Amino acid sequence: DWALCMPSPAMDFFDAPSVELSQVTQRLVAFMIHQKPLVLYPSLPRLAEAVVRSLDPTHVGVRSSLAKSATLMINELVRTYPMIAFHGASQRLAVGTPDGFVVMYDLKSGTRMYVLDGHKRAVTACTFSPDGRRFLSMSLDEQVVLLWRLHGGFILSLGHISEPTRPRLSA
Repeated sequence: DWALCMPSPAMDFFDAPSVELSQVTQRLVAFMIHQKPLVLYPSLPRLAEAVVRSLDPTHVGVRSSLAKSATLMINELVRTYPMIAFHGASQRLAVGTPDGFVVMYDLKSGTRMYVLDGHKRAVTACTFSPDGRRFLSMSLDEQVVLLWRLHGGFILSLGHISEPTRPRLSA
């Protein structure tokens, strides 16, 4: 079984015994994402958090050593899982969770920026607008799409879009 071949995906790459082990682990997890994405699905929020922490700029040597493998891993996460989105210009990473939250990270600072709380069920997809000022999150379980305005530190839910009610045919 693939899951038995690797360290825990929730491993904190930053606290690994060596930078080399962190690099190898990140590459292995990126390979797992590519080959067996469902194995890692339950651990995605913690996995993303570990990748972001490995990019902490206060640890310059670690960040520069792990930047390439972390970038590879982020690319694989975004390409594979629709509930994870990245905005290049702002260096923000968003991760939808099974609990209905979206955790927003700043990759420049290697920190969690904020948590968007609007869904009642799992966030199944999300994306940034091209300018990074708006963000869309969706929950298939709820049949709800939320549009968020991200501006100047304020987050505003602009509302939700749900499936229109269908007229009932009378007999």
